[in-house]
Amino acid sequence: MRHISLLVVHHSESPGGDLAFIRYCHTAPKPKGNGWNDVGYHYTIGNGLPHGEWNACQDGEVETGRKHSVVGAHARGFNAHSLGICLIGHFDQTHPTARQLTALTHLLTILCEMYDLDPLDDIKGHGQLMPSKCPGKNLTSLMNCVRMAVSARMKVRKQVRSILHLEGT
Repeated sequence: MRHISLLVVHHSESPGGDLAFIRYCHTAPKPKGNGWNDVGYHYTIGNGLPHGEWNACQDGEVETGRKHSVVGAHARGFNAHSLGICLIGHFDQTHPTARQLTALTHLLTILCEMYDLDPLDDIKGHGQLMPSKCPGKNLTSLMNCVRMAVSARMKVRKQVRSILHLEGT
């Protein structure tokens, strides 16, 4: 199993779409796309809006891209030990939806627990790792709140597991 030490949050820079749209953008031959063999992200989180002829997934719906065992293509120099999560939307122009933020917090909580990560240190916006405006100013401004929400959820879940374990004895 690959060693995961970082979770990287992105935005699609598109008004809408779904995993199929992002996969097309990543796999279509240049100049239409990147010419990659698959989508670069491990997860996308929809905003409920279509993009041109492309469908929308539900607002807050998490779609699975690459398997965790497969190195992503989303943050050059960090891909080998990270997972990439992309929220659909252009967050320099709009804001992530409440459902997207809820889904992101839930997903990051599960991933932090799965890989024993510290959400305050191991969740990064793409632009924190390299010169990039990603994940857009309106999501970047919320990233500390997301990290703190994940940390709080992890503490509550740990307390609940402890209580349930004690009651089971």
